[in-house]
Amino acid sequence: MADYSKTIELYNKALQIFETHLPRNHPSVATSYSNLGGVYYKISDYPMARKFYETAHKIFENVLLPNHT
Repeated sequence: MADYSKTIELYNKALQIFETHLPRNHPSVATSYSNLGGVYYKISDYPMARKFYETAHKIFENVLLPNHT
């Protein structure tokens, strides 16, 4: 079984770095939130997964063009 606690720790560190050095609405910040959502989904923590996915979605909505696919 994978060590998801370590994965969460490292993704949180990456998110912290991105939020420190990039604008809040940068796509890399959104990707970090999405990555964390994916880990929480994988471990069946659906409320946390949803929280991170929704944050990522809001950022992507603001930075991507409406016709972006």
